[in-house]
Amino acid sequence: MLIEQGTRPLNILLNVEPDFVPRARWALETFFARLGCRIRIHERYASERVQIYYGPPTALNYPIKIRHNPDAASFFNGETDYPDSKLRFFACGDDMLPFLFSPPGEVFHVHGKQINIRKDIVASAFYFLSCWQEHTSACGDDGRHRYSQTLQSRWNLAHVPIVDRYAGLLQQAVSIALPQVLFEPRWPDGKSMAVSLSHDLDYWNYWTKEELGKAGMYNLRRLPRAPLNAIYKLVGHQVDKRLIYHPSRRNSAVVQHEQRRGYRSTTFVISDPEMSDSRQNYLVDQGQELKDFLTIINDRMVQLHGCGEASENIEALREQLLNLQQSGYRCRGYRAHMLRFDYDITFDLIERCGLAYDSSLGWWEHTGYRAGTGTPFRPYCHRENRPYRVLEIPLTVMDTTLHSQRAMKLSAGHARRLLGELVRNGRKHGGHLSLLWHYRTFDPIDFPAWRRLYWWLLNHAAQQDAWLCSLDEMYDHWTTKLYIQESS
Repeated sequence: MLIEQGTRPLNILLNVEPDFVPRARWALETFFARLGCRIRIHERYASERVQIYYGPPTALNYPIKIRHNPDAASFFNGETDYPDSKLRFFACGDDMLPFLFSPPGEVFHVHGKQINIRKDIVASAFYFLSCWQEHTSACGDDGRHRYSQTLQSRWNLAHVPIVDRYAGLLQQAVSIALPQVLFEPRWPDGKSMAVSLSHDLDYWNYWTKEELGKAGMYNLRRLPRAPLNAIYKLVGHQVDKRLIYHPSRRNSAVVQHEQRRGYRSTTFVISDPEMSDSRQNYLVDQGQELKDFLTIINDRMVQLHGCGEASENIEALREQLLNLQQSGYRCRGYRAHMLRFDYDITFDLIERCGLAYDSSLGWWEHTGYRAGTGTPFRPYCHRENRPYRVLEIPLTVMDTTLHSQRAMKLSAGHARRLLGELVRNGRKHGGHLSLLWHYRTFDPIDFPAWRRLYWWLLNHAAQQDAWLCSLDEMYDHWTTKLYIQESS
């Protein structure tokens, strides 16, 4: 995976304000981790030949110059959001990319063998990767940040991995100005893109006798306004749930089907003993069938689905983590239940508890790139002005988001077209999609089209030369791929 030791790192010179240095360093390291290239970062002065300069305009000759706007340093020392009126947009391929702290006009200016990147892609990347717009706003009453209040929503950019596109611009400049530089393959076996698979086990046995009765009464009330669908549900549930359904067989079939195709997935398990819905307290009194199911998954793929106050209270998180560990499962990954996740709080708790990765950073009500990237990255601690040790594997698509009446309200057909477009763009740019499909969504009566959609998506991604993997496999791959960047 790693570049050979004999390969020289690219020397990057930072000529920026001292308090902006850690932010610029982090953004550049994130760029080059994605690009697969070692770098050595110098501050103010470099004793070696510099290939990339990041700072205000200079007359000195460097192969690549990235323009820095000093206003960025003072801006990120404040507590306000960036105004839309100051955004600059420029067409890059099929996308209109937004740039912050940048003058209007062209992105590249070529002068002989020198390329000037006239947009401050470093400060712009920091804005998105650090979720600055969430840092300067409060969560809603439900503990979630709203997609509708984001720059991506206002400018219809949810499905554009903006930071990854900035990295692509930088790679283009390096390929032209420094053609001798080689980039490592991003994914194993030279695959064109990656799709990571995960499931949330919100319920072990969703269909209790009481729940089946509630569903029957609900569908009886629907008979006058939706007779065909109500009758289908009434008859289907009686036949399926009374004669066929068994939680162990139904849930195990999902994982076994993936494994027969050669894929693995990560399962997030609830360990909070105080869930108001008793069906979600399954780990407390786990029976042999649940143990057998988790064994099928492989205990290394069982991770924590943090509930209640786990995303905002260290004691709650520690208790739930301990419950999972005492049940016999090693745990290094985290996902917040219902994606109730605060960038400034939850990453700190996860790091303090010794967890290695998270996969919560997605919007509940919309698919897309909440942090402007599909690429795994180390999030940023605003309070201490440093990267966290935790690896974030951003969540791109959740099944509930697609079909929920409170979210995107898509039919399975419309969702298929959307997912197909995400896969096509992922292949084109070497991207990564992270999928979350709840075990509940594989119910053949309530979600027949969505169950089929999942298996279609895996087949389609494989046909598009995607590497399909679990979140744990993605973590292992990416932490091996991360180059130790050098300083001077």
